[in-house]
Amino acid sequence: MTAYLFSEIVTHDPTLLDEYRTIARKAVAEFGGSYLVRNQIPEILEGTVGDDVKVVILGFDTLDAARAFYRSDTYAPAIDVAAKCMSRRILIVDGGD
Repeated sequence: MTAYLFSEIVTHDPTLLDEYRTIARKAVAEFGGSYLVRNQIPEILEGTVGDDVKVVILGFDTLDAARAFYRSDTYAPAIDVAAKCMSRRILIVDGGD
């Protein structure tokens, strides 16, 4: 069953983004994930979101794969870098296939 990982991101230090992206891409590939949406500005239809928010959506084969990606030793350094250069909210949902 497909699972999706949604990230809402506000970047504070763009100089560290390349380091984050390099680590994240490797981890996404390792866990069979794919980028469905990368670094896009959302169109807000309801509610409020800051003008500086961008969205990333990843797809994984299963919820377990999405969780394993996020909790992996491969992705752990990216979490550390992200804490230095961005604010974000990350959600995982079951695709309900």
